[in-house]
Formats: sequence, structure tokens, C-alpha cells
Amino acid sequence: MSEMASGLAHEINQPLTAIFGYLEGVRRRLVNISIVPENIIESIEKALKQADRTREILRRTRSATQKIELNRSPINLNSVAEEVVDLLKFDISRYGASVHLDLQPDLPLVEIDEIQIQQVLINLARNGMEAMAELPTLSRYLIIQTRHNEDDQVEVSVKDNGPGFSDDIKDKIFFPFATTKKDGIGIGLSICESIIENHEGSISTEKQQNGPMVFTFTLPKAIVDNAVPNSDEDFGALPKRITQRSD
Repeated sequence: MSEMASGLAHEINQPLTAIFGYLEGVRRRLVNISIVPENIIESIEKALKQADRTREILRRTRSATQKIELNRSPINLNSVAEEVVDLLKFDISRYGASVHLDLQPDLPLVEIDEIQIQQVLINLARNGMEAMAELPTLSRYLIIQTRHNEDDQVEVSVKDNGPGFSDDIKDKIFFPFATTKKDGIGIGLSICESIIENHEGSISTEKQQNGPMVFTFTLPKAIVDNAVPNSDEDFGALPKRITQRSD
């Protein structure tokens, strides 16, 4: 698995470097033009930011599969969930989905590599939106939930409203190259599992009676003295929030 991830990361990094270079070149040329719509510069800046983020994801993916030291810090998973929804705005609009955040107040902190856990949540959310692509627009809703469970762990679940998949796929969904997608290569969930296991956590999936899938991962809570959330926001009073699709 680690050799496959390293090989893929190497192959992806080459065209990504070219994309980064072209975007930088376009930005430099536009800066020297007197009249350029502001939103064009802004879009290029965002594209550069995402290209740079992708390079970091590739580096962290290799870290996850090779089990090298993680860049951990105490984090509130409510903040991670909110950041992920913000990063997925384009996908939410493209798939015509709505996302409901159900975040438990006073959630214990977890000691994690934030970018890796973000990527797990992004992968699960994108899979859910893709699974609902054939549904009527109003039926495409995704729920991301956090809670402090009875085992004293922090739990995150992603529930879609799609048709689910067959039992034979369910039993091997986290295997490398197992996929339900026509054009998929089946490494996303396998990498997600590696990331969660490297964080001493677990990940599972469950098919609801009426079809929808729920992916759930759990992480041990951090042992931190006088812990406080990792931002100025008070996540102890964090409300439920709906992110609606764009029309």
C-alpha cells in the first residue's frame, strides 16, 4: 500500500507542479495589466492555494501509508467539520447538495494531524455527494455529525441519502482498489482507513434500513491539561448549521 501511494503521489506531483507554474505565470502577467477584473485575480489566488494544498495532501498521504511521525496538535473536530464544508463549497454547488452540520457542544479535543483528518472527512463527504447524484435535487442532503460517545471517544459520522451499495462491496469497501464508482480506482477509502488507524482510531460503515450509508470514524480524545479550543471561537456554544446548495 505504501509503495502504491508513493508511486501515485510521484505521478500526480509532476502535472501538479506544471499547473502551479502555469498559474504563477498567468498571475504575474495579469499583475502588469492595468485593467483586470478583480474576481479573476482572486480566482487565480484560490487556485494556487488549492494547488499548494494538494501538494501538502500528497505529502501527508505518503506519511499516512508509511506511518511516519504525524504533525499532531490538540484540535476540536467541530472546527475541522466547519472548515471541510467551506472547502467543499464548489462540490456542494456542483452536486446540488445541501449539508447539515450537527455538532455536539463541549466536544473533547483530539490530538491529530489536522490536514490528514480534513482529507478523510472531505473524501467521505464527496463520496456521499457522488452517491446522491441520481436523486432528485431536493433529496440530496448530507449530514455530518460529531459526538462524544459512550466509549469516551470522539466520533464523526457522515450520512448520505443515496441508495447505498451491495453487501458484498460493504465487506471489502476499505480494501485497496475496491470501488463502487464506474471510473474509480478504489484507493480513497483505503487511505482514509490508514490515516484513522495511524491516529489510533477506527472507521466503519453501516447501511441504513432504507438505503442511506453512514461512515463513522472514532478518535481517542486528547489528554490535555486545561484544554481550550484551537481557535477564538467558542465551540462549546456551536449551533447546528445548514449549508444550502447554490441555485
